[in-house]
Amino acid sequence: MKKLLILLGAFSMTATSSAAVIACGGEEPEPEISDEIIYGDLKDIIKNKDLGKIEVEPTTETPGKITEELFKEKVEKNNKQKIDWSVLEINLASNTGTISALEPTTEPEVNPEPEVNPEESVLDADKNFYTGEPITIVWKAQADIQKAVSLNNLGDVKDNENEDELCKSLISQLVMKNDKFNPSDTAAFEIKEGSKTATGLTIICKADCDYFGELQVRVELT
Repeated sequence: MKKLLILLGAFSMTATSSAAVIACGGEEPEPEISDEIIYGDLKDIIKNKDLGKIEVEPTTETPGKITEELFKEKVEKNNKQKIDWSVLEINLASNTGTISALEPTTEPEVNPEPEVNPEESVLDADKNFYTGEPITIVWKAQADIQKAVSLNNLGDVKDNENEDELCKSLISQLVMKNDKFNPSDTAAFEIKEGSKTATGLTIICKADCDYFGELQVRVELT
C-alpha cells in the first residue's frame, strides 16, 4: 500500500510539472495574418499606419523608397490582415505612401432576366470593394552605412574642436567619394565618444538618420 501511494504521488508531481512547462515555457508566437479578406471602410481595416524602420539596400538615391511588393507585405503584416490589392490604388513616395479605394465597377448583362423581386436585384458589388478616405502610410527607410560607404580613407583632414562641424565635414567628403552614400541631412551623424584619434575615428548614425550602424573613418588629423 505504501509503495502504491509513493507511485501515485510521483505520477501526480510529473503531471503537474508537465503542465507547468506547457503553461510557462516559451513565448507565444505572433498572430498569423488572417486569410479572410474583410471589405469595408479602409480606416477600420488598416489601423496601423506606421510601418516603422525598414532596411533597404543603398543606391545612388537617398534611402526612402521601397518596392510595392514590400509595401504590401508590411501593411498586411502590421495589420494582421489579408488585403485585396486588386481593388486598391497605391501611390508610393519617399517614406510615405497612400492607399485609395477604387470605384466599384459592374459589367452590364447581355440578356438580363426579368426581375422577380426588386429587393433581391440590388447590386451587392460594394461588398467586394473598400470605401472611405485614402489612408496615408509612413515608414523610415534606412540603409546600412557600411554597405553604402566603401571608400572611407579621407587622408589629411584639418582637426576641429567642434566635433559636430568636424563630423559634417567628414560626411560631406564621404558623399563625394561614395556614389551610394547620399544622406538627406549631414547633421544626422555624430562622432562616437572616445573614438577620435590622430589616425581615425568612428562615425555613428543618429536615430532619425537615413542610414544605421557605425563606420570607421581613416583620417590624418592635422
